[in-house]
Amino acid sequence: SVTGEAGAIIDGSGSGTVVSISANDVTLQGFTIQNSGTGDTDAGVNLTSVSGCTVISNTVTGNANGIGVVFASGNFVTGNTVDANTRYGIALVAGTGNTLDLNTVTGNGLDAIALDNASVVGGSVGMGSTGNFIQGNVITSNHDGIFLGENCDGNLITDGNQLTNIASIGISAWRSDGHTITGNTIYSG
Repeated sequence: SVTGEAGAIIDGSGSGTVVSISANDVTLQGFTIQNSGTGDTDAGVNLTSVSGCTVISNTVTGNANGIGVVFASGNFVTGNTVDANTRYGIALVAGTGNTLDLNTVTGNGLDAIALDNASVVGGSVGMGSTGNFIQGNVITSNHDGIFLGENCDGNLITDGNQLTNIASIGISAWRSDGHTITGNTIYSG
């Protein structure tokens, strides 16, 4: 586990991904994580091919993407503030059984939370993000709220996600099915 002292900042100096997690069962807690590079896959935090990891109570701000979970399963992204990232707030790519809950996702350039298939990182379009849990998040002032991409089937968007001041689409399921979407609130203004 890696836990930040009060006021701890990890700054990427504008280059690449700031924090990369590539081992199972890691907890990252209590940091401000900022200033990644500007590439499409650069992020404040990136979990790749891992399971059992927890990213909790961090502030992830001013990056290309906030938090990325790629080819990973059974991880928890909980109670983070993810704001002012130029692309995505939280992106799940070809992941299964991950939980995104109780996060505050504000002012990101594209989707607050996006689930997509592996084609966005050079893999197969058939490898979707499936069986993930998106619960109790507060999503404000993003271009889109929650995006469920092609072959990203059987996800649960439940238990009080609150979406407000979304510029375009609240919750979008594109070429995917079998989702449970219930108990969410979407406000237009």
